[in-house]
Amino acid sequence: MVAAHYDLRIEQGAHYERVLRLSNQDAGAPLDLTGCTVHAQIRVRHGVPGPLYELTTANGRLVITDPAAGLVRLRIPADDSATWAWRAGSTTWSWSTRAAVRCGC
Repeated sequence: MVAAHYDLRIEQGAHYERVLRLSNQDAGAPLDLTGCTVHAQIRVRHGVPGPLYELTTANGRLVITDPAAGLVRLRIPADDSATWAWRAGSTTWSWSTRAAVRCGC
């Protein structure tokens, strides 16, 4: 599994949308996401079990907009953020060519 961390500020009850570029940590080159699925979780903090919120390509909260450039659009609808009772969380991302989160991407 490959993971990345991003700091996001999202107002409760607001629609949030942002395009992120996923890149190789060592080389800084964009990750080729061709044929991949992307999954992100917001947790209380990194390593704590049980996500507060999940974003995936399957649920439409993440859309790979340019696979070769590693571009992913993150979308959180206002209806979702309005229900959040927590104030802060840690975001962990992973991407995979299979349903299980293991990838050669």
